[in-house]
Amino acid sequence: MSGEPTGGGQQDPAASTGGGSEDPAAPDGGRPEGTAEPTGGSGLEGGAEPAGGSGDAPRRRPLARGRPRMVVRIGPDDVGERVSVRFRLPEPEAGAPTESEAVGWLRDWREGVLTIERRDGSHAVIDEGDLVAGRTVPPPPPRRRPR
Repeated sequence: MSGEPTGGGQQDPAASTGGGSEDPAAPDGGRPEGTAEPTGGSGLEGGAEPAGGSGDAPRRRPLARGRPRMVVRIGPDDVGERVSVRFRLPEPEAGAPTESEAVGWLRDWREGVLTIERRDGSHAVIDEGDLVAGRTVPPPPPRRRPR
C-alpha cells in the first residue's frame, strides 16, 4: 500500500481541519464571539503572517464596531447633486449635541460655504471647515399617493 500515510492508514481528524476546532482563516480565529484567544495565540497580533505561510496579510479588525468611518466625499463639483452631510455645530450649548446632519440638494459652494436645500425648502448654510462627513446620495423615491 504505497501512497498511504504510515500508522495503519488512519488519518488524524484534527490534521484535516487545520489542527483543531479553530479556523485560522476566520476573522475571529473560529472562536465564539466575546471569548478570549487561547494562550499561545495565532501569531497574528504581532503582525506575523498567518499559519501556513501563504503570504496573505493578517486580517485587520474593524476600526470601531457599528460606527462607520467619517469621510468627506463631496466637493464644489457636486453642486446640483443630492447630498448627505454631517457637520459640527458652530456654538453648541452645554449638554446639547455638537454635530448635526443635513440631507438635500447641494445648491451652492462658494468661498468655503455650502448651501443645502432640504426637502421642506429650508436651507442649511455650513462652513466647509465644519464638515465631518459627506457623500452624494441617490434622489429620493417618488412620493406615494395618499390613501
